[in-house]
Amino acid sequence: MKCILRSRRGMTLIEIVIATALLSVVGTALTLTLIGSARGWGSGTAKDYTANNITLAMQKLSMEARDGSLASTSSTNDVLTVTYPSIMTDPTSSEKFYDTSTGSTITKRYYVSNGNLVRDSGSSVSIIGKGITSATFGSTGGRITVTLASREQCGTSTDTKQITSVIGLRNYRD
Repeated sequence: MKCILRSRRGMTLIEIVIATALLSVVGTALTLTLIGSARGWGSGTAKDYTANNITLAMQKLSMEARDGSLASTSSTNDVLTVTYPSIMTDPTSSEKFYDTSTGSTITKRYYVSNGNLVRDSGSSVSIIGKGITSATFGSTGGRITVTLASREQCGTSTDTKQITSVIGLRNYRD
């Protein structure tokens, strides 16, 4: 039995130091790779959120405002007021349509409040876009110029986007 114990060799101090150094290098490389991946994911996610927020808000505003007959902006260009013809319902088909012949109108205001693009119809306020930091409106004749800005943060990454669109009013009459 003593013979077996004597023939077994242990690790030397130099072997232990080399193994520890190699493990430290591999661990550091793995940690740096994970940190870089997390930052990349955060940056990509922030860009996706920003692009989605600003695109959806602009699409919703465009789809709604284009049915207007008249548009105006506040003196600071941060509030858009759109006037719509009254909505009528066909008694036979129950189809809804804008009636421009009666002169009766509906007015809605659009502006940014607490990071949201909102619609104020007088009786209710609804969010039509989230993550919007600012909106600038312009109105000339039957056209509305809209510039929206959005800023999102995911982790340590922040992304800012701005988009401008021109909306033509379908029911505008000279």
